[in-house]
Amino acid sequence: MGRRKSDDERSVRRIIGIPERNGVPDSDMLSWARQHYEESKNILTYEATVMRWTAAADALNMALIDDSVVFLAFSGGPRQKLNGFSVEDPTFMTYFATYFDQLWAALQPLGAYLSTVDADNSENSTE
Repeated sequence: MGRRKSDDERSVRRIIGIPERNGVPDSDMLSWARQHYEESKNILTYEATVMRWTAAADALNMALIDDSVVFLAFSGGPRQKLNGFSVEDPTFMTYFATYFDQLWAALQPLGAYLSTVDADNSENSTE
């Protein structure tokens, strides 16, 4: 089955942080990532990469919209609480877009990450 075309010229690139402890991905997040990949792999205007997240703290959440709007969200306090704000400024956007591109270039596409994790799991299960 080929990737679906879209009449919309916009595209989405997403970085997904998958928590790991001692090289083992969080099982709930990994399960979600597999489902998400199956649901999105044929969408031409969508790409996702994976950042293996080994820190015990949450990362910065950001959404970059068009060429001028940045949404930033920060966790803290009670579980699942996010605080944030948006800034509509092309210069501000440029800094975050550059940062995002730097991360993007260093990360593995979601499908490749899942293949690697599945290969690692099958190797470890035969030992």
